[in-house]
Amino acid sequence: MLLRLDEPYRNTATMGDLLIAAGPGAAGRTVKVSDVAQLKGDFGPASIDRYNRQRQISVNANLQGVPLGEVLSNARVKVDELHLKTGYQAVFGGSARTLAEASSNFTIALVLAVIFIYMVLASQFNSFIHPLTIMTALPLSLPAGLLALMAFGMTLNVYSAIGLMMLFGVVKKNSILQVDYTNTLREQGIERHEALIQSNHVRLRPILMTTIAIVAGMLPIAFGKGAGAGSRASMAVTRPARMEPPGGDEAPVRPAIKDTDTGRRALLTLDMAKG
Repeated sequence: MLLRLDEPYRNTATMGDLLIAAGPGAAGRTVKVSDVAQLKGDFGPASIDRYNRQRQISVNANLQGVPLGEVLSNARVKVDELHLKTGYQAVFGGSARTLAEASSNFTIALVLAVIFIYMVLASQFNSFIHPLTIMTALPLSLPAGLLALMAFGMTLNVYSAIGLMMLFGVVKKNSILQVDYTNTLREQGIERHEALIQSNHVRLRPILMTTIAIVAGMLPIAFGKGAGAGSRASMAVTRPARMEPPGGDEAPVRPAIKDTDTGRRALLTLDMAKG
C-alpha cells in the first residue's frame, strides 16, 4: 500500500513532526521522525529494476548503418574509462548477448566440423593421410568469402558464418573428386604426375557444373529485396565469390606443386598408404 500526503503537508518540517513507535521495548512510547532521521528533499528513481537480484539501470540504443561488433568494442572502451567502483559492472544484453553466444557456438561448430570431416574422409579412403591432403584446401577457401563480404560492405555475422561453413563443404567435395580419381588412376599403374593431370582434366567438368549450379541458386538471394534480405545476402555472397580469383586458388594447389622438389614431397601424401 502506497500513501501520499497532501501537497501542504509534503515538506520536511511537517513530516519531521510525525510520531512513530520508539521500539519493541518502549512500552507504547513514540518519538518524532526528526529525532531519529534527517529529512531532506531529493530525487529518486521512479522504479527500481533488478537483474539476478541486483539493481540495474538499462541503457538501450538502436544501430543505424554501424556493425554491432564495432559498437560493442567502442562501448567496452568507454566502460573501461569510467573506472567503475567495486560492486558495479556493465553487462551487455539483447543483440550483443546473442552475438556473443552465436560466435561461441560457431567456433564450437567449426571445430566439430573439421573433426567430423576428417573422420568421414579417413573411413572413406581407409587412410589417415589422404584426409589431410583434401583438407589443405579448407583454409584457402576463406580469403574469397571474406573479400566478397568486404567488397559488398557486409560484416562477418551469423549468416555469413553459415555461408562460410557451406563453402567448406563445397571445397571439400571438390577435393574429394580430385584426390579420389587420382588414387584410382594410380591403382591402374599410371605415373603420379600423369595421374594428376588426367584426374584434373576429367574432374574439371563436374566441379564446374556443381559450382555454377550453386552460384546460380545463390545469386537471387545475394541480390534479393524485401524483409530480411540483407541478412540472407551475407550468407549468399560468400558462395558466388568462389567463381572469382582468389576463390579458385585451392583448385591448383592440391595437384600443382607437381614438379618441384617441394611438390614431390607434398604429393607423397597420395602414396604413403601404399608405401
